[in-house]
Amino acid sequence: MKSDVPPASPSTPWLQSPGLAAVTTAVWAVTWMVSNGSAVAFHALGLILHAAATGLGVLLFAELMPLRVATTAGVLFAVHPVHVEATPGTAPVRSWPHT
Repeated sequence: MKSDVPPASPSTPWLQSPGLAAVTTAVWAVTWMVSNGSAVAFHALGLILHAAATGLGVLLFAELMPLRVATTAGVLFAVHPVHVEATPGTAPVRSWPHT
């Protein structure tokens, strides 16, 4: 289902705001422009970012503990219900730097 939200461009004022919110908004805008507003693209982006955060977590855990324990910790991190949000369509992108 398509939204009536106007397309974004790099000159859009909310893309020029400082901070992490601007990065999040820019990622959403680029995803919107590339996918023409497809919900599948936003879900795929959330999965990709979560997988990247999980992989980085496993690498961090592997520095601190044996690889088997680090892998188990990474799997628990990946599937833990703390990642379930009330607004799953928008939450993964905004929360990926904080996971």
